[in-house]
Amino acid sequence: MPLDRFRHVVSQAVSCDMTEISLNHYSEPTLHPLIGEIVTSAVDASLKVTLFTNGTALCRDLIDRISSFRDAIAVVINIASSDPDEYHRITKRPLLSTVLQNVRDAAQELCVEIVINNSDEQSIVRMQDVVPGVPVTPWRTDDRAGLIEMEGIPSQYHSGLLNGCPLAIRYVNVSVDGDVFLCPQDYWKSHVMGNIYKEPLEVILRSDKAWQFRRWVFGIEKAPDDWICRRCSWTAERKAPFSVGAPLSDVDMRVYGDILRQSTPTLFWLENGESRFKHCETWDSLVAEACLP
Repeated sequence: MPLDRFRHVVSQAVSCDMTEISLNHYSEPTLHPLIGEIVTSAVDASLKVTLFTNGTALCRDLIDRISSFRDAIAVVINIASSDPDEYHRITKRPLLSTVLQNVRDAAQELCVEIVINNSDEQSIVRMQDVVPGVPVTPWRTDDRAGLIEMEGIPSQYHSGLLNGCPLAIRYVNVSVDGDVFLCPQDYWKSHVMGNIYKEPLEVILRSDKAWQFRRWVFGIEKAPDDWICRRCSWTAERKAPFSVGAPLSDVDMRVYGDILRQSTPTLFWLENGESRFKHCETWDSLVAEACLP
C-alpha cells in the first residue's frame, strides 16, 4: 500500500473516532519498505498500532525506528514452533534462530507477545524457556470460514438466524486497494461494502450494503444459505439470547472480554460530524440499533 493511501486510511479511521489500527491480513507487514513511516503515520494520528509479524524481518534497524513509540505499539509474533526441525517442517525455512534473536531484541524495546497455533502445554513451556519474560499465547488455527480443510477441525454449517460475531463488532477491514470488506476471515475479500478511496468511510459503514451485512451477521434477518458466516467458527446458530458469536474460549475472552463484560453496552456513531452514543439495556437492543438505519 502506498504511503499516501495508508495515510488516507488513517485519516478516515480517525474521522470515525477509531482508536487503533492493525497491520496484518495474511501478509507480512515488515516486508513493506516504508513500514517505519507507516507506523509513524498511525502513531502521529494518535492511533494505537498492533503489528502482526512472523518475526523474520523484525530486525534491529526496524526495532530502533519504532522503539520510541513503545507505549503505542503492540507486536504480536507468530512462531510455528520452538523446535528448529518442527519450525523448518512447517515454514520450509531454517530461520528459527534469526526469529528468536529478533524476538529477544524487540522485547528489550517494545511490548512483544508470541502466538503459537494449535500448541499443547509443553510447546508453550518450551517457548517460554527459550524466550523468558515474553508472554506466549496459544491460538487455534482458523479454517477461514471453511476455505481450508484441516485435520482435526471439522467443517460446520450454521442454519437459521446467526448469533453475531465479535470480529464484526470490533473491526473494519480495508484492503490494499481500499476496499472495505466484511471480515478478516474473508480471505478473497469477496464481501465488499465500498471503497475508502472513492467515498468517506462513514458513508460506507452507513450504506445499504453495510446495514444488510450487519443484519445478516447479527440475526436480525436470515442470511443467504451460502453466506460466508454460516461456515465460520466465530459465530453460531441463534439458539439462545445474543452472546456475540460462538461460545468463546478463554483465549477469545482475553481478546474480546472487554466487549462482553461491559455492564451497559454502548453504541457509538457519528452524526453530522459529531460523536453520539446511546446506552443500551441489553446486547439484543444494541444490535438492533446497530443493524437498523
